[in-house]
Amino acid sequence: MRTLSSVFFTAAVAATLALTACAAPSVVEPADQSAPLAPSQEETQPPAAQQSPQDAYLAWLAASRQPDAKLACSMMSDALIERMLAEMSESLGATFGSCEEMITVTAAAYAAVGSSAEVEVTVVSESENEATLFSRYVDSGKCGTIVLERSADTWVMNEQSEECVAG
Repeated sequence: MRTLSSVFFTAAVAATLALTACAAPSVVEPADQSAPLAPSQEETQPPAAQQSPQDAYLAWLAASRQPDAKLACSMMSDALIERMLAEMSESLGATFGSCEEMITVTAAAYAAVGSSAEVEVTVVSESENEATLFSRYVDSGKCGTIVLERSADTWVMNEQSEECVAG
């Protein structure tokens, strides 16, 4: 059974897809070359040895909502990306051409419905190379499990489930 919030989210994604398909290309003005550049999130993100799994998940969540689609997708395993693309296609009837497109469209949909990204994250289990987290969105009550694996220099999400929805 779909909740009212999932119906609104689906409608927002559909509207965003329709609007982005018709949008004219934007013109990007060159940046002021004399201004100092701020470091990107990738440059300031600590390596996995220093970054906790919770911080890695929160960094992914922030990147997925900004959206910094390239960064968000780099923090997900290929298998998770494939599962999420398939689930979005099945639930929305829309096919996304890439992870970056999926992240960009869903970020716009979350913004359109005013969905908060505030979460409470707890560690279920953690070892040197794997961590399982439990996350609950403060506003909606939606929650799920996140599994991360340590790669050479970061944590990578390889599983994300939605286990509960507030009624």
